[in-house]
Amino acid sequence: TYASALPNLIRTGRASSLVSMIETSGNAGMQSMDQCLKRFYDEGKITGRTAYLKALDKKKFAALAEKEAEEAGEAAH
Repeated sequence: TYASALPNLIRTGRASSLVSMIETSGNAGMQSMDQCLKRFYDEGKITGRTAYLKALDKKKFAALAEKEAEEAGEAAH
């Protein structure tokens, strides 16, 4: 089960595998912070910049933040 697998990853020094396990365990109700940020962005609850600032993997959200910055720059002209 996922409940026993997570502590085992930590015990065996494989904590770097935690995010991957969480991201692939959505059917068990797990989600990573980045997955939650993406969902909130898609639902219009947060901006791309906010998602980028809070994200663990900044590369996943850089394009969203850059797109908003470009759009804001165009709107100012």
